Amino acid sequence: MLANDEFIVDIACGALFTLALSNRGKVFISGLIGGGVVGTLEEQLEKTRFRELQFTAKVQAITAGLSGAAILAADGSAYILGRFGKIVINVPKRIER
Repeated sequence: MLANDEFIVDIACGALFTLALSNRGKVFISGLIGGGVVGTLEEQLEKTRFRELQFTAKVQAITAGLSGAAILAADGSAYILGRFGKIVINVPKRIER
């Protein structure tokens, strides 16, 4: 999953999910949000595993709360995912300016 010269520089955790940010600006995620596997549109997996989230720009920062996360890219784009009341966003959704 990580290249030889790549390493984790930041970790952010929610109640049932974890985000990890690499020194290359890649984001990896594992866990569940709202009964679905976060980072995918899949309903359930027997085991959750880290998977890379795809962004068009290098990611600079990650943060997580109880049931949601925010991601900031180097180009100024911001993304959210998680459970927000009755709304569940399992794949990153770009916040429009």
